[in-house]
Amino acid sequence: MSLPNHAPDQLPAAGIVASLSPSERAELCSYGEFITHPKGDTVVEQGVTQAFLHLVLEGELRVILKSEEAILPLGYVQVGECVGEMSLLEPVDASATVLANATSKVWAISRARFEEFTEVNPAVAAKLLKAIAIQLGRRLRKGSERLLDAEG
Repeated sequence: MSLPNHAPDQLPAAGIVASLSPSERAELCSYGEFITHPKGDTVVEQGVTQAFLHLVLEGELRVILKSEEAILPLGYVQVGECVGEMSLLEPVDASATVLANATSKVWAISRARFEEFTEVNPAVAAKLLKAIAIQLGRRLRKGSERLLDAEG
């Protein structure tokens, strides 16, 4: 699956960048890079300090939690969604592993480049951070609902 009507070298108006204008998305785009992950490729590895935000443009990512006893599936990251947003806020080890569930194209930006972008474009960065906060809130609510369902 991919986003309709999006040029291969541009960020589409979807997900965390939906509220940005075309020129704002083009500016942000220049700070990151496009990466294609073949099916099964590790995008993020649990327990490893992360330095990138990944915005899914095509394909699908699978999120799993590994323990000594089992592998627990946590969910999927669809086109327009992102992973690694916490690494933009602080350098932490990844809490889960993210794999390409199908050949997937992502746009990735490092923490260092994101910080450069925020210094040059503070108003755009504020819109982007608000969108990231909304996504994190949705994930937290969804996780809470799963916990309640499991106890129910």
